[in-house]
Amino acid sequence: MFAAATEPDAETRLLRERLARSERLLWLNELLVAGLVHDLRTPLMAVKLSAEVALARTQDTAVQQAARRIRTSSDQMARVFDHLVNLSRVGEDVSELELASADLMRIADGVLEEFRRRDPDVQFEVTRDGDFHGLFDAGLLHRAIANFVGTAVSHAGPDRRVSVHGDGRHRDRLTLRVSVPGVISSEEQERLYVPRPNVAGREVSGLGLGLDAEDRFVRAHGGSVVGRSRSPDGTVFELLLPRGTSDLP
Repeated sequence: MFAAATEPDAETRLLRERLARSERLLWLNELLVAGLVHDLRTPLMAVKLSAEVALARTQDTAVQQAARRIRTSSDQMARVFDHLVNLSRVGEDVSELELASADLMRIADGVLEEFRRRDPDVQFEVTRDGDFHGLFDAGLLHRAIANFVGTAVSHAGPDRRVSVHGDGRHRDRLTLRVSVPGVISSEEQERLYVPRPNVAGREVSGLGLGLDAEDRFVRAHGGSVVGRSRSPDGTVFELLLPRGTSDLP
């Protein structure tokens, strides 16, 4: 004989309803953020294009300085949009993190030291501002940073220079940027930057499937990674992480 199925009690039904509502809200949030960012990109590109035209058509020093500031600010806003899209996505993350107090730049320094031993011809230009302590899974972040640095080194060009900049000036977040002047060829980008699945018909910006594991390592921390490779900006990987603790000075 089979036991008769029992109806879920009122508390279980309430929990299921709340879970379904939360899942729908997360889905709507993802669509909303992706849609807003997509719509903002067009005027942002128009602003940057206007700055490029001003730089090309005038020799006035004041106008050129203003145009360069507009171009730099436009690039910064574009990276922020990419991070917003990444952070809005709800997907599979690394199931278990071994979180402990750590210093992000020490993790990065360890990665760079490994590359210096393997390839002493590479010149790393490292700059940092602020404090880099937080709660991280140091092993996963080491792997992620090593992958970004390795990709940058392989496209560093004949001068073999890689720039690494850490920004720890904010109380709640940290930024690590790895960049080289060279641009990854279109063939390489096809392999490294395969577009992610569309969200409601809109292409999601960010890293492609070639670096998907490292992207998931960072998103498991509540962070985001964006990658860009185009002329004349070169190739840039930018990692954004929450500090993960409220106990920092």
